[in-house]
Amino acid sequence: MKIKHLSLAIILPMICIFATEPQYFSSSDHFSNNSYIRNAMINNDRKIKNVILFIGDGMGPNHVSAAEILKGSSLSFTNKNDLNWSLNGYQNTDSLTSNGFTLDTTKSLLRPELNGTLYDNSDSPYGSGGNYLSNTCFTDSAAGGTALSTGRKTNNSYIAMGPTGEEYETILEIAHSLNKKTGVVTTDKMTGATPSSFLTHIDQRHKTDEILTLDAESEANLIIAEKPSNWKDTHDTLYANNGWHIAKNISETSINSEKEVVLLDNLLSNSSLTPSLEDLTAYSLDKLDNEEGFFLMIESSEIDTASHENQIGTTLQAVLEFERSIEVATRWAEPRNDTLIVVTADHETGAIYYNRNTTTQANIYDNVKFLSKNHSRTRVPFYVWGDVTSFTSTYNDLLTKQGKIDEGMETESSIYWQNTDIFKLCVSYL
Repeated sequence: MKIKHLSLAIILPMICIFATEPQYFSSSDHFSNNSYIRNAMINNDRKIKNVILFIGDGMGPNHVSAAEILKGSSLSFTNKNDLNWSLNGYQNTDSLTSNGFTLDTTKSLLRPELNGTLYDNSDSPYGSGGNYLSNTCFTDSAAGGTALSTGRKTNNSYIAMGPTGEEYETILEIAHSLNKKTGVVTTDKMTGATPSSFLTHIDQRHKTDEILTLDAESEANLIIAEKPSNWKDTHDTLYANNGWHIAKNISETSINSEKEVVLLDNLLSNSSLTPSLEDLTAYSLDKLDNEEGFFLMIESSEIDTASHENQIGTTLQAVLEFERSIEVATRWAEPRNDTLIVVTADHETGAIYYNRNTTTQANIYDNVKFLSKNHSRTRVPFYVWGDVTSFTSTYNDLLTKQGKIDEGMETESSIYWQNTDIFKLCVSYL
């Protein structure tokens, strides 16, 4: 996620009132929040060997449904007629420190206009009185990314690391240990919180110089990102010495290189000046494809960036570009029958809403409203392409312990997971 660096001047005290939600499971459970022992029996036929995780940074349920209105049809990953999309639901994005509101579970946890406990109108991405070092009302992309990359919750600002400094093993590291190739693709800078959550371990997301140094030792085979402003000639030397082929534009890429970092300028949606996320997705799939399989994370960061700025046009166009990237992956995977694709978000940004009775394709830009310029606690959707009944049947009782998403409302029967369950699903099929 791209956000402005915040001042450390004063950490304002917060009095947080937290309504206890249903506990996911006890610490004694095998499928616990503190660790997850990969169950190889879930994928014992080895039918699936590739796992692709798409993260729409800041993409909440209303981002998706508003993009459907703009497109004039369902998105590829929301199309109920495509039976390859076998599972969908919602997940709770809270970090260990995003405990600033009482949640009213008798009001919709998906619709912020009906539940004021999901957001506030502070300009800070961390909410009123919060910053990236204190308890805050919302998760940030570091903690949200860590939950998806490691299956473990942490404090805001921490990247693949626990609150007391212990390193959490990432899915990328697990895939590497299984002799699979690995990759991270993002429209954010290489040092952004989401890609960093898969590439390295650090206790402060804003330590971008340290992150760049640590990334050179990552076990990834491919990194594609926007070039960070603090990249220097010394980084060229550092990465080359660690076996990386460095490409500063698409013409310099080398599909046969064992380790490659591709640093591009101004990765924006619908720009003719830079390669699209679709192009980068296609390149990544071709590069990582191999007999042992791979893990690939692809992030659209501009959904979040535009939502922070309350720019609905850019926001929805970014969602549609994200969809086209997912279509590239499903077209690539469909004839192969060996790939799992998961689409989700790390959190919602903007607390967006619209009148469902009056909004049309013609007036969508005028009707979509933002209630916030920061993250919210709105539950975010997830979608699964591929047969994962072996996972859901094995862990059905534990997955459903999360409880109901909206008491007494039409979404009450929806599947409701923790964000850490997305990791557990993905890692089960490596």
